[in-house]
Amino acid sequence: MSDQPSKSSGRYDVLGPHFAARERLLAGAVAAGAAYAVLWFQGIAGPLLVALAWDFGAVIYLLLTWVMMLRSTTEHIARRARLLDISLGEIVALTVLAAAFSLYAAAGVLGAAKAQADFSKALFLAVGVGTIILSWFFVHTLFAVHYAHEFHDEDREEVGKPRGGLDFPGEKQPDYWDFVYFAAVIAMTCQVSDVSVDSRAMRHLVTAHGIISFFLNTVIVALAVGIAASLI
Repeated sequence: MSDQPSKSSGRYDVLGPHFAARERLLAGAVAAGAAYAVLWFQGIAGPLLVALAWDFGAVIYLLLTWVMMLRSTTEHIARRARLLDISLGEIVALTVLAAAFSLYAAAGVLGAAKAQADFSKALFLAVGVGTIILSWFFVHTLFAVHYAHEFHDEDREEVGKPRGGLDFPGEKQPDYWDFVYFAAVIAMTCQVSDVSVDSRAMRHLVTAHGIISFFLNTVIVALAVGIAASLI
C-alpha cells in the first residue's frame, strides 16, 4: 500500500490546511494572549507575566509544528510546501521578536529573581531559562521548516527555479527531521557538517541563518552571565 496520504484517510490532514504556517503562528499568538489575560487576572504582572505568556505561545506553536513534522512524508512536504511555510523576511522578524523576549526575560525576570525568597527565586530563574530555551527552539524550528520547503517545493519548478540545493548523504529523500538536524548544526556551530550546499538560494539562506545564529548565541551567552550573577 502506498505511503502517500489520501484526502479520505485523514492521516496527514488532522491538522489540515487550517493549521498551515501562519495559522500555527496565529494559534501561538492567541494562546499567548489568552495566557496573558488569565495570568493577569491571577495578579501576575511585569516581566514575569510577559515571559510566561510568550512561553505558552511558543510551546503551542512548537507542539503544532512538531506534530505536523511527525505526520508528514516527503511527498506531503512537496505538495504543501508553500502552504506550510513562511518567507525568510517573516522568519527574520520573528527571530528579532524571540531575541527581544529573551533579553526581556534576562533584564526583567532574572533581574527580579535577586529580590525573591528561595522558592520564588527558583521559579523566576526557571522562567527566565525556559524563555531563553523556548526562544532558541522557536527560531531554529522556523528555519528547519523553511529549509524543508525550499528543498522540496514543487512550485519552484513551475517558475523556473531549481528544487533541492542541499546534498544529504544516503539515497533517501530527506524528511523534516533531516532538516531539523541541518538547522541544529548551523544553530550550534554556525557552520554546516556532512550536508553540502549546492545552490545559490540555499547559500543565501544558510548565510542568513548562520549570521542570525551567531548573534542569537551571543545573546544567550550574555543571558547565561546574567543568570550566574543572579545566583551570587
